[in-house]
Amino acid sequence: MAKQEKNFGFHRDEHSPTVKLTGDLSLNHITSLKEELLKLYQEGKTVNVLVDNPEIIDLGFIQLLRSFQFSLAEKGVKSTVHFKLSDEQRGLFNHSGIKLEY
Repeated sequence: MAKQEKNFGFHRDEHSPTVKLTGDLSLNHITSLKEELLKLYQEGKTVNVLVDNPEIIDLGFIQLLRSFQFSLAEKGVKSTVHFKLSDEQRGLFNHSGIKLEY
């Protein structure tokens, strides 16, 4: 099986607790996304996640992100998640009962 190209962005400024995620945030890249989040988890520092206008986003990614946030909370580490979405994506979130901020 050929290795799939990374079609998502994981942008991190070393001087800020904010991490910006963009692109294809779906099960297509869940393993790579999980690896990036695990690195943040292992650091054990406050983190603010901004999901910034993803091309694709699915429930698997949202579950991964919430699990990441719950795991940080168990360690006593503060985190926030904010979704900046298109109108169509925002509508789907609202109809599904998924908040845009945690």
